[in-house]
Amino acid sequence: MLDLAHDLDVLPMNLDEIGTDSLEERAPRLDLWQFQSWQRRCHLCSLFFCRQPRELAASFGRTQSALGSESNSPGQGLYSASVGAPRLGRRYVPDLHFFPPRRGSGSEVPLRAPMVDCPHTCCNAGDAVIVPADFLFRRVSWGENPPREGTNTVNSGQQQEFGSKFGRWQVLTLPCGGLSLDGGAMFGSVPRVLWQKLISPDEEHRIPLAMRLLLIRDLDGDRLVLVDTGLGDKEDPSFCDRFAVEEPGGNGGTPLERALATVGVEARQVTDLVLTHLHFDHGGGVSRKSADGTYEPAFPSARHWLQRSNLETAREPSRRERASYLPRNVDPLADVDLELLDGDEEIFPGISVERCDGHTLGMQTLRLEGGGRVLRYLADLAPTSHHLRLAFTMGYDICATTVLAEKERTLRAAHEEEALLVLEHDPVVAVSTIVDRGGKRVPGEAGVIEGSPEG
Repeated sequence: MLDLAHDLDVLPMNLDEIGTDSLEERAPRLDLWQFQSWQRRCHLCSLFFCRQPRELAASFGRTQSALGSESNSPGQGLYSASVGAPRLGRRYVPDLHFFPPRRGSGSEVPLRAPMVDCPHTCCNAGDAVIVPADFLFRRVSWGENPPREGTNTVNSGQQQEFGSKFGRWQVLTLPCGGLSLDGGAMFGSVPRVLWQKLISPDEEHRIPLAMRLLLIRDLDGDRLVLVDTGLGDKEDPSFCDRFAVEEPGGNGGTPLERALATVGVEARQVTDLVLTHLHFDHGGGVSRKSADGTYEPAFPSARHWLQRSNLETAREPSRRERASYLPRNVDPLADVDLELLDGDEEIFPGISVERCDGHTLGMQTLRLEGGGRVLRYLADLAPTSHHLRLAFTMGYDICATTVLAEKERTLRAAHEEEALLVLEHDPVVAVSTIVDRGGKRVPGEAGVIEGSPEG
């Protein structure tokens, strides 16, 4: 039985494995009462159904007549993704509000609930779980001491996070704040008239982005692997204002330490740190400011995995990348256990890195395989779901043609192995897939759920 109050197991990986007695005991704190009456729901297409809608509605203090039929219209509290999902662009956004709060609860926040497992062949979800970020951080009780609030406020009303088991590996996406970058730079040669339909820019032409890390626990051993570190806390107010930096909530510690605390993990427990590359929004949390004003490693006891060519690039960046590779994020690596890699390599059983040089020299993506399933962490090869299209590259990429070749190779493999793709910077979607539509490989439906209403 999973223990919902400790470490990563707070996310139930399969409802069949959870004892209903334990849920009923935790019900007043978890707001997950009558959990056992829910059928499985999809973590990608977000279709969900209720086994006993009228009984559940009654338990929320609502009348059976108010709920109506099992296929409810918007505003009735329970509905499928195709009914009541706001239309954005040309596709439907799965609505994550399941029920309004209980009467007399004193809360105006609608109740959210996890979605697990999908029988649809297009999703290949297995036993995956996905919950809205604000549910993960604000609604779940973690035992005696509740967690510090840690949700990224960028699109936090819709942001989704993902957790699942892949054989011996337990995986959880971890939001670590957000920032905003110029939309034109993020979409490169894609005309604004196209990309602004996908993500609306602010008055300074910036678009909101997440910083989504990956936490991997070895269920057969003692390894706890963290992939990337976010921005860190060393930047001055002008920097934070320029990039509209949003930090995780909570008190004390660095943003990364606060993000880890939301899942019951301390920095000292991380045994391995895989750095995709050392741009400030990926490697900024690798160091912290010490009491004497110098910079020190944030994970002094962890082994750091990095491509040798990226470290060399970061130490002597070109003029084009000088603003992205900051010495305060690079120099402290001289004092850590550093494992430098030269190309593709398996670093743990079932976990390998693949070098990509188009975005920056020596960037590496991560591939995890276990339990007959594959997950890929794409870093800046495809920072958002929209960049899963081959033609959508960034102006930040040092070589667009190389990115195209690397993306073509990676997405072809992802389609063949039906991989789940973790999107590090997407402000809403944690994972997506590549599906075949009309003979073309395109992002799965979950990959386009942010944009401006049309019609």
